[in-house]
Amino acid sequence: MESFGYILGAAALVICYTLAKKVAKLERVMKEAGLLGTGKQSLREIIEKNLGKTGTLRMEEKSIFDFEMPSKCRFEDIDEEWLLITDLKKGKRNLIRINAIKSVQLH
Repeated sequence: MESFGYILGAAALVICYTLAKKVAKLERVMKEAGLLGTGKQSLREIIEKNLGKTGTLRMEEKSIFDFEMPSKCRFEDIDEEWLLITDLKKGKRNLIRINAIKSVQLH
């Protein structure tokens, strides 16, 4: 009987994990469609006005990036979906999806 409880518990954890991934994917799709995060357009305009300047980005989800977000970066270029930044410390360039940016602090 005890092993049956462990099996049910493990199954519940797997189901919760898969549902959480599906919800995150649905939120991302809704943001890309413009149904959530209506402030992203104005954020893009703010960054576009400050190209060439330095700032700090705060991201929605840190785990989706395969690089460490720089503390200070220069905003190089921007289009409808992407922002090109240069890490001032390492000199590396990275592309970041605008929808993944939570806030910008200009220096």
